Amino acid sequence: MSEAVVWIKPLSLRCLLESGENGAVMTTLRRSPKPGDIALCIQRNDMNRTIYLCGPINGRTTEDATSWRETVKQRWNGGYLDPMRRDYRGRELEPGIAAEIVAGDIEDIQASDAILVFFDKPSVGTSMEVFYAKHVLGKPVVIIDASDKPLSPWLIHHSDHQTKHVSVALATLNMIFNRRDEA
Repeated sequence: MSEAVVWIKPLSLRCLLESGENGAVMTTLRRSPKPGDIALCIQRNDMNRTIYLCGPINGRTTEDATSWRETVKQRWNGGYLDPMRRDYRGRELEPGIAAEIVAGDIEDIQASDAILVFFDKPSVGTSMEVFYAKHVLGKPVVIIDASDKPLSPWLIHHSDHQTKHVSVALATLNMIFNRRDEA
C-alpha cells in the first residue's frame, strides 16, 4: 500500500473525492502551513486485491453486460474476475451449461477478496451471487445502483455499501480493505 500527501484547497476536495481517481481513498485530513489549505493523505490498497465483477449477463446485450465492467477494469489497479470471459449467452439451456456457469461463478467468488455488483434491475443470478458471497462466505459486497427504483431490502441487507457511482464504489472497497488490514 502506498500513501501520498497532497495539499489542496478545501473546495477541491469534493471534486477529488467525486472523481475517485484510480480508487484512491482519503484516509486523513491535516491542516496545511498555508492558510486555507488542507493535507489529503491518500492511500491505495487495490494493488493486491481481486474483485469479482457481479452483474447481469443473461438476456443482456454485449454493451449492457460489458460497459460497466470495462470502466471498472480501467479504474481498478488490482485484480478482477470477470464472468464475461465465460460468455454462455445463447447456450444457457444446453445440457450441462447451467452447472458450468454456476460452478465457474462460485469459483470466482471464492477466489475474490470482495464483490462489486452492478444493479440496474432484478437479476436472479446476481442476487444469488450476492447472497452466496455475503451470507455464506462473509465477503464484502459493494453495490453500484444504476436503477431508478428503490433497492430491495434483501440487497441492502446483504451489502456493505450502495452508491450510484463507480468511483465511490471503488473507493469504498479500498476503505473496507484498509480497515481489514489495520484490524
